[in-house]
Amino acid sequence: MFTGILIFFVSAVPGCIKHPPEKHAVNISGKWKIINEDNLKFSKSEYDDSDAAVIDLPGNWMNLIQKSESMTTLLWLRKAVYIDDSFSNSELILELGKISVAEEVYFNGCFIGSTGGMPKGNKTIDYRFAWQTPRYYLIPKFLIKFNQKNIISIRVFSHVINGVTGNLQISEMWNEYPYRLGDLMPVMINYFSIIINMFFLFLFFIQYSYDRSRLLFLYLALTAMSDVVLSLCVVNFPFYISGMIRYKTLFIAYSSINVLMALFMQEVFNRRYKHSTLILLLFYCLSITIIILPQTTRVYIGYTRIAVTIFAFACQVYAITGLLLSIIKNLHKYWLFLFVVPVVLSTLRNAYYLLIMNYDAIYISIFLHVPIIITIFILFLFYDFDSQKRINETIFQSMRKKAQRLQYNLSRSKKTNAKLQPNEIIYNLIDYIDMNFTKTYNRAELSKQFGLNENYMLQLFKKTTGKTISNYINTKRIDKSIEMMGEKDIKMIDIAYNIGFENYNFFHRLFKQKTGMSPGLFRKKFIIK
Repeated sequence: MFTGILIFFVSAVPGCIKHPPEKHAVNISGKWKIINEDNLKFSKSEYDDSDAAVIDLPGNWMNLIQKSESMTTLLWLRKAVYIDDSFSNSELILELGKISVAEEVYFNGCFIGSTGGMPKGNKTIDYRFAWQTPRYYLIPKFLIKFNQKNIISIRVFSHVINGVTGNLQISEMWNEYPYRLGDLMPVMINYFSIIINMFFLFLFFIQYSYDRSRLLFLYLALTAMSDVVLSLCVVNFPFYISGMIRYKTLFIAYSSINVLMALFMQEVFNRRYKHSTLILLLFYCLSITIIILPQTTRVYIGYTRIAVTIFAFACQVYAITGLLLSIIKNLHKYWLFLFVVPVVLSTLRNAYYLLIMNYDAIYISIFLHVPIIITIFILFLFYDFDSQKRINETIFQSMRKKAQRLQYNLSRSKKTNAKLQPNEIIYNLIDYIDMNFTKTYNRAELSKQFGLNENYMLQLFKKTTGKTISNYINTKRIDKSIEMMGEKDIKMIDIAYNIGFENYNFFHRLFKQKTGMSPGLFRKKFIIK
């Protein structure tokens, strides 16, 4: 719940904060000159850019990126702006939104600041990444020509991700610290995601260490770890790193999250299909291999991106299909997971924009998807804990004696080392069923486990009990459901689920067939009174 409150706070607060009203500003969006080469002369205010191409900003230059084998470009953006003398008594800020991925800014030929880091020497894809950092530059007053033309020149380096987004304007500094909380939200969400996922990683790793049989805790721990890596891939580190290493790490983390969430959903809702886990892991290994192999950015972005996105899309469809089927089948138990559906749909939307390389359309809230899903799961555990505890205690008490009896028979069989007769085996089978009637019935496995021919086992069981194995199991389940009806706080759908019925309608029909009335009516008429 605490995590949910934090997520709500981080998501909602920016919309509630009122920024000081700006008296006026100079809008610098619209037409800019773009020069697809690198030369310091383009920073000078006297440079003639009349022959340069024109680009609309906010916007991107993907057409230039795609011409390069390394999918990089180092270009200049220039714009002439007029600032009237009404600003002469104010400190002015140059707001450039967000630029992908690093830049140096000049005003009237003078350097006024930079964000990120340009490649050095021959290492054309080693740079400092600064995609989500808001750009604010203080313009020294002595550089400004009031009521005259001023030249803004921006030297920009882009690698795959490119373009300018957000507001472009020259405004008065409204505070001694020009950054607005709304502009910093992507960075805050990033770091918040890292912190909360580190907490979940520690929590679920400890839980899995305590109980190795609960694979879902392992899946959650690995998912949280992968989300930490994913968030770190878009953080503005104060050192240089290869862009290829960054993108490969990002896609490995992205693929890991998708396959782990599919396995997690499969484990939570107990909807394992034949060989589904093996198939998911095989395709995951194939996906990782495809990510690691490419050596050039063009091959990586052109083909690997498509393969990884298709794999992620398949994992997401698999997960949401299992989720919706489980919710439809048992809405009362899994209603909390309805809140996961918008997250999955948002993830599918982001996968689509990743596929078409529209990176600016990907919501930064993608980094909160994993914490939200884990939080919903934790809330589900708290919600389901009391009823599960009562049900498990009731089943345990009723079967403890039968388990002891079966253990005694098995011990005696091992001590005597004598081969049991078929009639003795059938009684052991009956004891086994009495203890395990809530589990899924598979007669082929039972015949193999007790060493009897399947048809002979069925005949002998019916001769001994007067019932088929399936009828015997269903009778035990109905008897147990009647016993559990005395627990007033346990709902009928939970009773049906915990005694072995995966389909409540089948339980309802079978109960009415054996007792002559519906479970609800039976409980009201005979149990509650």
